[in-house]
Amino acid sequence: MVYTAAMSDASDAISKAVSLNKKLAAGLIVKKEQLEADLARVRAEGGSDEALTAELAATEQQLASARSELAELQRLARQRGVPSAASIDALTANDPLTPSLEDAALERARKGINELDALAELSEPAASAAPPAPTSREDAEAKAAEEFEKLRGNPPKTKRTM
Repeated sequence: MVYTAAMSDASDAISKAVSLNKKLAAGLIVKKEQLEADLARVRAEGGSDEALTAELAATEQQLASARSELAELQRLARQRGVPSAASIDALTANDPLTPSLEDAALERARKGINELDALAELSEPAASAAPPAPTSREDAEAKAAEEFEKLRGNPPKTKRTM
């Protein structure tokens, strides 16, 4: 097969389209991750998440569209026998935009863990956050000595007054 200037132009156009599509998809992935973080924060705070949920759904749809277009561009490059199709395949063989089964499973596990963390934070009483501090230095020293004696296994000493 003889390659002409028109075929080279097609190759360049496909390569440029792949590059632009990857940039678009990468931007959408960043936006999706930010929206997911914002959504988790709003849910943990008990706020309304309708707008964020709608925006996240739209972003996921755009990302799916970008991935589908990228796959179509790769199919077109292979079909036309574009000389750079091999390089496109080599660049996209381990494409971060196409999640592996392991990555998808890890992402689901991370989401579950984040949701559980948020629920745990909401269910913890605020009073148990920190014990009250001793009021004086003597009280602090007495409490520390008592805890030390408990750790050593000795009964606590009674305080002597003069």
